[in-house]
Amino acid sequence: MSAENEQEEKVEHKAIDNLIENISGLVDTYVEVAQLEIKNRLAHVITYFILASLLVFFIFFVLFFLSLGIAIIINTLSGLSFLGYFIVGALYLILLIACFSQRKAIKARIDLAIAARTKND
Repeated sequence: MSAENEQEEKVEHKAIDNLIENISGLVDTYVEVAQLEIKNRLAHVITYFILASLLVFFIFFVLFFLSLGIAIIINTLSGLSFLGYFIVGALYLILLIACFSQRKAIKARIDLAIAARTKND
């Protein structure tokens, strides 16, 4: 009976070893999947950041040259070589003051947009 007990113990140990091996393999798989998801999210964020940066860059130049053109048109129409620049500068100053006075509302809207974006992803 002793040989039979040893045989049963070996079978039990093999089953336990197989179970432990399967569980560790499952955990390793979950870790790898989590790492891949993190890398995917990071790549998505970097891509989004690069595209947003390019968009801001081109919007800046469009706004700059449109402002310059409007200032030159005002200079030409007024006959003064500086009035257009002051008017365009004053318009931007008014926009800056409006944005500064509404900064809490603007921040709340941006936070909502970011929350909605992250919820959709």
